[in-house]
Amino acid sequence: MSDVLKVEHRDDVAVLTMDRPPGNALSPGLRADLMQAFDTLSDDAGTDAIVLCGAGPGFSSGVEITEYDGPAGLPGLGDLCTRIENCPKPVVAALHGTAMGGGLELALACHARIAAPGTRIGLPDIRLGLPPGSGATQRLPRLTGAQTALQLMLSGQPADAADRRLSRVFRTAEGDPVGAACRMAKHMASDGWQRVRDRDGGFSDPMGYQAAIATARGQIADEASPEMDVLRCVEAAQLLPFDRGIEFERSVFLDRVATPAARARRHLFAAEKRAALMPEASGAAAPVETVALLGGGDLMVELCLALMERDVNVRLAAPDAAQGQAIANRVGTIYDQAAAQGQVDAGQRTAHLARLETTGATAAVAQADLVLDAAISALPDPPPGLKPNAVWAVLSEGGKISDRVARADAGARAAGLKLHRPAHATSLVEIAVPDGADPGAIATLARFANRIGRAAVRCRARPGLASGNLEAALLAAGLALHRQGNGVTAIDEAARICGFDLGPFQRADITGIQTGFDRYAGLLDARGLLPPAQDSLLRERLGAGAAGRRAGRGFYLYDSGKPTGPDPELPMHPPPDTALPANSLPATLLAAVVNEAARLLATRMVQRASDLDLVLVRGLGYDKNRGGPLLQADLGGLLAILKTLRKLSAFAPIWQPQPLIEEMVKNGTGFYGRPE
Repeated sequence: MSDVLKVEHRDDVAVLTMDRPPGNALSPGLRADLMQAFDTLSDDAGTDAIVLCGAGPGFSSGVEITEYDGPAGLPGLGDLCTRIENCPKPVVAALHGTAMGGGLELALACHARIAAPGTRIGLPDIRLGLPPGSGATQRLPRLTGAQTALQLMLSGQPADAADRRLSRVFRTAEGDPVGAACRMAKHMASDGWQRVRDRDGGFSDPMGYQAAIATARGQIADEASPEMDVLRCVEAAQLLPFDRGIEFERSVFLDRVATPAARARRHLFAAEKRAALMPEASGAAAPVETVALLGGGDLMVELCLALMERDVNVRLAAPDAAQGQAIANRVGTIYDQAAAQGQVDAGQRTAHLARLETTGATAAVAQADLVLDAAISALPDPPPGLKPNAVWAVLSEGGKISDRVARADAGARAAGLKLHRPAHATSLVEIAVPDGADPGAIATLARFANRIGRAAVRCRARPGLASGNLEAALLAAGLALHRQGNGVTAIDEAARICGFDLGPFQRADITGIQTGFDRYAGLLDARGLLPPAQDSLLRERLGAGAAGRRAGRGFYLYDSGKPTGPDPELPMHPPPDTALPANSLPATLLAAVVNEAARLLATRMVQRASDLDLVLVRGLGYDKNRGGPLLQADLGGLLAILKTLRKLSAFAPIWQPQPLIEEMVKNGTGFYGRPE
């Protein structure tokens, strides 16, 4: 047995401690050691019970996702879970820190579970495009019923083991969970125990179980999705004998793990983990319990919701008292509606709203661990003073934060932060890191993003950051194609075929054409390029009073906010007979975005290619089941991208091949190394 599993005896209880940094990931080697230990201890006359625990900061992070990209290592986690469940002696899991994915599945196979206070558990498999594959879909519903099991599996979000919904799964113990688990194991050895497979408390309300299944089914649009896989497996837990249910789950898992969509989601999951590896990650991150919001409008409403939902105290300093009260009233109305619809209970509503206080800028900043500054109103003179270790974040796209930071007198404890809209629903932030920024400030922002459930991507503090430049590339390609005679509807449809949820003209209408034009022109100016020509399509729309969706007219006409078709007054020049074939448009748009991504990498806007795929999926609506344009470019071959670029380079600068792409094609590599 290797040194990743330690075995000790406390009287007649064997304590198995997983000790494989980082995270006690369930590698094939650790699984083999566990299998051997259970085989040995099952026959050991001196062992009456077994406790399973983890060394270090947590119980186990589960199976390493790299295993899913090749032949499965042996023994399989499912086989290990079955071995533990069938152990002739009681097995108790002692949890602390985190138990995620396969780590939680391992704990569920034990006969009981003790959790230290603050233990976080979760089944994030759905974020990998997979259902759980080692018994969780069969064991968890037997303990909790369908509703709680589905909430955990379909959200992929962690939960506190002390959550009342999980009271039949975990017992919490103050102090040492291993000691408590040993005492429980001794008690079970003398008084008897029950395997999870034989428990049926979660099936006590058959009609309620089926109602939860039906509700979830109505919320899943795609019959062929991994979410539907989860639903079918949880349904099978009630309908099939346990062993048949385990076989069904395994079959569904194996079918799903080999799909391109699952590979794409694993790529994004890994991208999010890599994005957290910032140069400043070793900085001393300060805790954030209170956030000052300086600004007004819809963004402040969205931020209030996002922060209060995560139990963060909010001190709102709007430009004037009337705006502050209007924002607070709007937030209260939203919570009232949520309570009326049963999304939160009265106690939660009251607790969340108690976290919001409107005040002046000086008082707000004085209390704050983090200031989120929309920079729309003047700061008091003298500027508000930051608490020690607090951070000032300017809500900007990176190019013009220095003046505001200087005015705030925040020094190196300041950075830019781009929160993608709507801020309470999207799952990405971009951190604009100025030269000379305090590593602790950046580490604080990264940890804060994680706390509020957002992936954070580090960018240089340059105009547009990553997302703004990528969005501008898509728009530039769309405008160039329109100049060739392609219609806006065909171009937007090509963007959807390419993988984006919205085409460039749909997105411009939603953002507002004036806003889009200002951003686009600003990015061109920052790169020393000419602004759009006087007769450009953007200028024409603005001159015609077609400002976008809110105005009822932009590139499309709108009725109550819903598009009814393209504006018939849109100019079309040159004649449509110069248009590119419709079936070639998706490739032209993909090439433009990939080319811009190569430029951003070459200029070190971000640290790595996977950061850009993460931005494109989380921030710009690219299909998560494709993993990102750069992954798709690698899979399709960069030579095809380069050929498209060379063919179109005469049309617009956006297709002028970047040297990085030419170099990768020459060397036979891609954004993610050598293609398979």
